[in-house]
Amino acid sequence: MTVQVHIPFSTLRTKQKRSLSIILQSPSENSDFGKCSALCAWRWEGLPGQKGEKGEPSHFDGEGMVRGPKGDQGSKGEPGEIGTKGYTGDLGSQGPPGLPGPKGSNSGGSGIPQNERSGFSLSLTVDDLPSINRPLKFNTINVNINEDFDTTEGKFTCKIPGIYYFVFHAMSAQNICVKLKSDTLSDPLSFCDYNTRQIKQVISGGTVLKLSAALRDHQSHKSASMFGCSILGVSLVLCLSPMVSLEPCTSGGTPGMPGIPGPPGYDGRNGLKGEKGNPGTAMQSGLAMGQKGQKGDPGFKGKPGKIGKSGIPGLPGVPGPVGPRGDPAEAEHADSALVSAFSIRRATAVKPERGIPVRFTSVITNINDHYDTETGKFGCQISGTYYFVYHASSSLKTLCVSIMLDGQRLAAFCDHMVNTHTQQMSSGGLAVYVRKGQHVWLETDHNNGMYAMEGKGDSVFSGFLVYAH
Repeated sequence: MTVQVHIPFSTLRTKQKRSLSIILQSPSENSDFGKCSALCAWRWEGLPGQKGEKGEPSHFDGEGMVRGPKGDQGSKGEPGEIGTKGYTGDLGSQGPPGLPGPKGSNSGGSGIPQNERSGFSLSLTVDDLPSINRPLKFNTINVNINEDFDTTEGKFTCKIPGIYYFVFHAMSAQNICVKLKSDTLSDPLSFCDYNTRQIKQVISGGTVLKLSAALRDHQSHKSASMFGCSILGVSLVLCLSPMVSLEPCTSGGTPGMPGIPGPPGYDGRNGLKGEKGNPGTAMQSGLAMGQKGQKGDPGFKGKPGKIGKSGIPGLPGVPGPVGPRGDPAEAEHADSALVSAFSIRRATAVKPERGIPVRFTSVITNINDHYDTETGKFGCQISGTYYFVYHASSSLKTLCVSIMLDGQRLAAFCDHMVNTHTQQMSSGGLAVYVRKGQHVWLETDHNNGMYAMEGKGDSVFSGFLVYAH
């Protein structure tokens, strides 16, 4: 027989309650009688073990039914509102240029209607000398637009107000004086060349005039000549079409559309395993397993999406449509700010000083006052291509004339005097690009025989803007 006695106590160090068990065991039948057969044993109880896992929940729903399995997951909620518009994507690359428009109507290459242009070029090819102090009648027509020059009278009648440039080139083996007359000139311009050697020589002369409608210009000659004219200012494009830039219209593609909201994210990873629940209430006998639950309700409407990322650059734009047919160019008024022309006469027999600008002081035409009669220089106010020309009389001395641009010699022309007792005409001209602020003038060197005297010979310096660019 065994007797177990528990004696509770607590340790002083840890103050943890413990118990001491004493086990008394009776002697066995085989043991000697009378001997002390008491066995003493000490046994300590261990610390409490860790908490067990949470037990499975009970299937009892409290109403006498065992809860069935969980229903299927409800359908996804409605998509949230479209998020704030994303940032504008980068511009697409430049699209190709559009197709060229249809060819404009042919108006003679000037862009000015035929009835709004004026120009003529005539020749005299007979050997008979013309009448003195009478308008010269030319027998050959090279060009006579709108028949503004009357070949029966030898006179040009202005029908289109504007700025005109008149020039003649005559060949003679005798002395010759050519006068250019106009209703706008108080005194005619005289260009004379004395030919003592009786050899064929060429004489030239010209000027720029601003004419109104119905004004007439004509020449009186003592020899054969060719006379030509073209209108400027209003009809500058008669000779040259305006220069235009060749850089492509830059037209970038349209910005890309903002990206659409991205699809819903994937389901998150499975969570960590929960603790095992406490044991559920024991299922009572006779209760059946509940049926499977119904499908859950749709989820709540999602929140507005985040701001979308910048869209990708758009594709190059499509070529633009064919442009409409352009209207014929319209002539600008002669007083337009883009008109520059002058023609100045030097009315003195005093020889010009060498190495400095030759001053022309008697104004024939000076649109917008671009030629300064005080300095003898033309001051460019409109950048573009200009034509400069002079027709100078020389007497008693050889004449050399240089056309200068800001101190740089562009060209030099010399007419050597063989007989110092004669008078001759010389001409020179060129086209040059001049920038705004630059100056053009004429200079002579030690051969400075320029001469002018009313009725006997004039020296004229002219220039005009061909087209601005």
